[in-house]
Amino acid sequence: MNTSPAESEQVLQVKTPMRFTYASGSRPLEGYTIKRGVGRGGFGEVYYGTSDGGKEVALKLIRRNLEVELRGVRHCLNLKHPHLVALYDIKTDEHDDRWVVMEYVSGESLEDVIEHNPTGMPEAEALRWVHGISGGGGCLDGQGMVHPGPQ
Repeated sequence: MNTSPAESEQVLQVKTPMRFTYASGSRPLEGYTIKRGVGRGGFGEVYYGTSDGGKEVALKLIRRNLEVELRGVRHCLNLKHPHLVALYDIKTDEHDDRWVVMEYVSGESLEDVIEHNPTGMPEAEALRWVHGISGGGGCLDGQGMVHPGPQ
């Protein structure tokens, strides 16, 4: 079957849904209910969930590079900056898996924004992202931390 370049490009743009370890309604971590998976990265899976008290949180299940990730999280637990996600706690579940409980931030990821602007982001939006990233990075730098960037 022959397809035109435009049709081939459309096929490539279809994303395969991510598969997560835990489904909506799961309670793998005492005190929290998972609502949905939101992403996967170099260290593990991230879920949107709620605490038993109703607080919206992101729950990060660490799957790889455990010691590196935990060291970084411990250094950042008490940092506060408008361009850094607040880290609340590190928890261990009944399977001895480690979870990071953190602020849930809704909205598009930088990856999504770049994908939706294949010919380039509008200047004002690009500047807003650069300002936020550099502001958060500056806070980390001011604390003597180095962030390695995306994995």
